[in-house]
Amino acid sequence: MADLGALLFLLALLLTMFFPRVASTVAFVASLLCLPFYLYILMPGPYRQIFKGEYSVPLQRPFVWNNWAAIGVVSLLLAAILGVRSFFKAHTKA
Repeated sequence: MADLGALLFLLALLLTMFFPRVASTVAFVASLLCLPFYLYILMPGPYRQIFKGEYSVPLQRPFVWNNWAAIGVVSLLLAAILGVRSFFKAHTKA
């Protein structure tokens, strides 16, 4: 999902000049696709409760602080907010 989200971010970057509404929608979907990856890095305990299975590595702590993952979550939330805001701004101009 994160790989597809990264490709969609590149597509949104290319579409920004020509189709701003489509680009904002694609950026919003890309941020939603990438968000679970970062949340799994920060909160492996709740993910293991939701998605049962056999994990090769034992759980050390349910919540782990990782600066880069936290920055990733904040940047994805910012991209989602800007995408929604841009979508509605482009909608009102048309």
